[in-house]
Amino acid sequence: MRGRRASTQCAFIETSITLISTVRDFHAYSHPDFEDGLGDDRGFVGSTIGAGRKPVYVGGAGTLTTHGAGFFDLFFAERHLVESNFRMDTSIPLRPVIPAPGAVVLGSIGVGLIGWLRRRRAL
Repeated sequence: MRGRRASTQCAFIETSITLISTVRDFHAYSHPDFEDGLGDDRGFVGSTIGAGRKPVYVGGAGTLTTHGAGFFDLFFAERHLVESNFRMDTSIPLRPVIPAPGAVVLGSIGVGLIGWLRRRRAL
């Protein structure tokens, strides 16, 4: 090419997703939310994420299985003194979904057939 540069545009394609999780091990009798009150307890976590990308407690003074915002926040805090925790990162590779050529052909035939039947008011 004379005096001209070929421009190439590359779209960023995500090749994997990394899930970050924290595994916590509480000692016996150090966190009341894990000691008693088993049951189906819903609605104590807010629908928005709070400061530090942590869930928000909306259960008031406590629910069937929780004992208030203080203990809820302690579970998600990074300031444990006697408990142990560690971070675990898991990477999940993403593969593009490419339909088989036969599926595209059959899908096109089906859509065309339905359109033709609708035009004839048979469907």
